[in-house]
Formats: sequence, structure tokens, C-alpha cells
Amino acid sequence: MDSQLTTRNHQNTNPSLYFLIPLLLLPVTTILSLWLPWLTTRQGDVSLRFNLFLLPEFVRLLPAVRTGQVAFHRIWLIAPTIAMILTMSFAAWHALTDTPYRFWRYTLWIIAGSQLYPLLPPTWTPMTLFAPGNRPLTGWLSVTALLWLTVPYWSRHLSWPALAILNGVALLFAFGQFFRVMPALQQLYAHSFRVGWGPFWLAFTWLIVIFLSLQPRDRSGLTRSPGRRAKNPDYAKERGEHG
Repeated sequence: MDSQLTTRNHQNTNPSLYFLIPLLLLPVTTILSLWLPWLTTRQGDVSLRFNLFLLPEFVRLLPAVRTGQVAFHRIWLIAPTIAMILTMSFAAWHALTDTPYRFWRYTLWIIAGSQLYPLLPPTWTPMTLFAPGNRPLTGWLSVTALLWLTVPYWSRHLSWPALAILNGVALLFAFGQFFRVMPALQQLYAHSFRVGWGPFWLAFTWLIVIFLSLQPRDRSGLTRSPGRRAKNPDYAKERGEHG
């Protein structure tokens, strides 16, 4: 009887690895999409690289953007990173609740919050954050920081499919904004840019979220104590299982 319970317990908790491994890949792919170049060019001695958190600052200086010929909203370009910060925070407090995963919970949560810092304007100061041009960004980042801090309260009201949709919409806005301003950048710098690895890692991050949202509930066994069956012989009877 004990061996049967142990075998069932082993079969019940092993599938959670299919959930845990891609879950822990989220911060890796998010950081890669943020820091790897989105646009690169090299002609002669000139080499230019724009990653996600530097690209908005250069785009704001484009004549077409300053005159209003090209509509540009900086928050749209960084919307996928904000969505992923919320996704990782949700994952930390919703999926990694069991005792053996407490270390990964706080690690994932801290990594998620740390991704807010690169989104701040370069050489920022408390005064420049509230300058007219930075107020919308400061407002969005403040709301994101508040949601990150209060994730234990709102994470119970969300689900993985909802987060997959949120990340997908943010990705569409970011890519639409990205390909809209790329010709203006090419015209300003008189160089032919090519797309870097950043957007591809961002798309791969979204695919991970989709994979997690498609996992059945019995595979996300990270919220249950894996030793409950072994410690309580009547647990199988309570669940209506017969060996």
C-alpha cells in the first residue's frame, strides 16, 4: 500500500518539472530581449546598436517624431517588458507557493522588479522623471512598481491565459511601433539597419507564456506539498482514488 502511494505521489509531482523549467526561463529570455540589440548596423568604421531601453530615447529625437509626422508612444515600445514584469510577479506568487520553491519565488519576484530600472530614462534624476516629456513614462512605471509590490493581493484574480493575451497585445503594439520608426532611423543615420536578436527573444518569451497557459492544472503541482499523499494514507480515499 505504501509503495503504491509513493509511486502515485512520484507520478503526480514529476510533471511539475514541465511547468517549473519554462517558468524559470522567463527571466532569462526577458533580460535577453531587453539588453540584446534590436537594431544593428555596421558600415566601415561606424557601428550602431540600439537595445530596447535605449531605442526610445533615440527615436524621440527623430525629426519626423518631433514634428508629429510619425506617431510614437514610448510606452508602447516597452509595454512587453512591463507585461512580463507582471507575468513573472504573478508566477512567483501564484505558482511557486510550496515550501521547496520559496527560494525560487523570491528570486523570480526580485528579478521581475529589477527590470524596472533599465526602463528609466538614461542619466535620470528625480527632477527629470517629472519633466513634461517623462511624465507618462514615470506614471506607467509607478503603476507597474505598485502592482509588483502588491502582487500577493491581485495574483489570485488572474490566470495564465489572461496573461498570455496581455503579453500578446503588448507584443503587437511594440512590434507595430518598432517597424513604424525603423525607416525614420535609417533615413536619419543614412544606414541600412538590420533587426537584432532582441525582438526574437521577446517573441520567444511570449511563446513560453503561451506554453505555460496551455498546461493542465494537474501539471502545475507546484502549489501542493509533494509529500501529502505519503504522510496521509487517507488522502487518496478523500480524493476518490482507489489503488
